[in-house]
This record gives sequence, structure tokens and C-alpha cells, in this order.
Amino acid sequence: MILRHKLYLLLPDWLDRAIRRSVARIKKLRAGGTVVERIHGESDFGEPIKVLVTGRTTTVDYLLRRLLIGHMEYTERHTLSGGAVGREVRDCADIDLKVIRGGGRGNRHASGDWRVPDAVESIIDLDPAARDPEIRYGDADTLRRVRNHKLSATVSHDRRELRDFVRNAYVPHIRERFGDLARPHSELTIARAFKSGGLLWVERHGVRVAGMVFSTSGHTISSRIAAPVSDPELVENLHAVSATKKFLLDYAIEHGYRYLDLGRSRPQLMDGVLRHKKRWGARLLDSPKEQAEFHLSWRALTPAIAQWLRTTPLVVRDCGGLAGLTASAENESPDDCMSRLRRLWSPGLARIIVLNHDGQNPGIDEVFGTPVTWQRAD
Repeated sequence: MILRHKLYLLLPDWLDRAIRRSVARIKKLRAGGTVVERIHGESDFGEPIKVLVTGRTTTVDYLLRRLLIGHMEYTERHTLSGGAVGREVRDCADIDLKVIRGGGRGNRHASGDWRVPDAVESIIDLDPAARDPEIRYGDADTLRRVRNHKLSATVSHDRRELRDFVRNAYVPHIRERFGDLARPHSELTIARAFKSGGLLWVERHGVRVAGMVFSTSGHTISSRIAAPVSDPELVENLHAVSATKKFLLDYAIEHGYRYLDLGRSRPQLMDGVLRHKKRWGARLLDSPKEQAEFHLSWRALTPAIAQWLRTTPLVVRDCGGLAGLTASAENESPDDCMSRLRRLWSPGLARIIVLNHDGQNPGIDEVFGTPVTWQRAD
């Protein structure tokens, strides 16, 4: 076991990714095909919704729970292979929303096919010349608490400390935070990241309160995992987990790195983690490593789906890069719409797509220099 662990750490990244893709394919073949699920539920104001899902992921679970707030139940669940999946997707005319893993031309639905990445990267360009003078870098509240509580940081390369941190802090933190949606990284994956980087500790008066594992590759330093290691209430009061970003940013600048990768986030523009990274000056990036995606389509933009897109605006893959996808309310004023688009805007978006029932532009052409496209939804 120890020898296998050491050999795994020696694998180059490209080979590691190839092995993981092969293992995923083998697991799919052993399972006998793709799991297809029909879900019946209700929106928060009682509208019934029927959803078809293939190849469910934690991101899909999260988005469905945001849509089906009123009620959700699985009415059918079966495994299909090959062309049977395509026929199932095409033939279910009574479905309001389709969420298809991987997508494809045969999966197109009446109102279009939106490609949603399973996750997006958040990158900070540390070159002063590349920084936008209109963007405030750093979370002001976190920086204030770092100063007031005199937080400091050290970097460790001790493997025993890494093992203790992962088992006693990171995994329990993830399971408590995400419940049945928790998918913590394996110890081997974290060990590979640690090998090229280290373990950053945030301390208060010499007592460790939070930790972060980071990795390095070329001109990029990446945050991989972070978790509290002290009393949760104390850590929250100190903003200790958020402070790991501040100290990693300092470390990156001190050691001459060009980019700071703050890791992956859900493709949802109002997601708290993604918005927090935006406050540190991060830009959204469609990572070439993130090949996983799902295709989203619907028969008609019902009030429930429109409300879902307003409260849960998505990041989609567009011909010009990443785009934001949302919908406008029927009686929403231009000022209210502009205010909402300003809140969901994020650096790195090529454009923002707003769906409505007539495709008319109420006079909003751009948000912070990012073009806004108005599109008829049905």
C-alpha cells in the first residue's frame, strides 16, 4: 500500500488525469450504462415541475434543490446504455426540464441547449499591469480581522501534519458542511498537491486556527483545500478560513508567482463561494481540465424556471468563452434589472444573456463593460 502510494505521487499530471478518465469509463461500463432519473417536484410557489436527469453530479443536485424548493421526489430510476439513452431523452415530451450529462445534438430541446460546466475556476492575475483599477482586491472584513486579531501564517512540509489535517479537520468539515452532497478529495489527490506546494497554517498567538493545502505548477500557485482546525465559532469570528487566501496571496507575491488559482466553484453566479472569490479580484476561467458539463434545456420558460434563473443565474459555455445566463421578471423595471445584473456580474464573463418572452432590450446594453444580450425564450 505504501509503495503504491509513493508510485502514484510520481505520476505526471496528464497521466493521472488519463487514468482517472479510464477508471470512470470502466465504472460506467460495470454499472451497465447511464442512470436516467425522472423527478417530479414543485417550485417554492407550488408550480409542478417534471425533470429528466442523466448522469447526476453534486452540481446538478445543488441546482435541482434550488429549483424544487417546495417538494421533490424520484418517480423513476433506471439504467440505460447506448442509443436507449438518446431515445429516452427525445421521447419524453411531458418533461419540463432536461439535465443531460455530456449533452449532444440528439439531446436538443425546443428552447435551446445550454452547456453548463460542472465547475469553473477562479484565477487572480498577480501582475500589477493586469489589475483592473476599478476592482477592490481582498475582502475588507477579512483583512480588518487579520489586523485586529494579529493573525499570522506559517508553511509546513511535514507529511504527518498533512495526514492529521486531512483526516481530523478537512474531511469532517466537508461532511458537516455539505451533508449527503459531500465529496471530499482523496488523501492521494491531496498528497500529490502537497508534494509540489505545502500546508499553510493560519495562527493566532501561536495557536493554529485554520489550514490550507496548496500546490504549484510553473507560474501558478493553487489553493486546493482549506478547513478550520479550532473551535468553529472562534474560526468564524476570526474569518480564519478566508484569511488563508490573504496569506496565500502574500506568499505568491513574495515568491514571484504570476497567477493565484483559488480553485473550483459551482457554475452559479450568486453562489457564496464564487462571490467571495470575486471579492479577492478573481476572474472566472473555463479550465481546460474541466471537461465535464451538462446540457440544460426546457420546453418553455415557465414562471418557475424563469424565477430559478433569476435567483440562480448560471455560468454557461458560449462561443466567445463563459457567459452568464439569467431571466428577467415580467414587470421588472430597467433600474431593478440593472441592479440585479450588477450583483451577478463577474470578471471573466464574455457576455450576459438575459431571457425574456419578447426578446426586447429595455435599454441595458452592458454591465461594467460586459455586453448584455437579450434573447427571446420561447
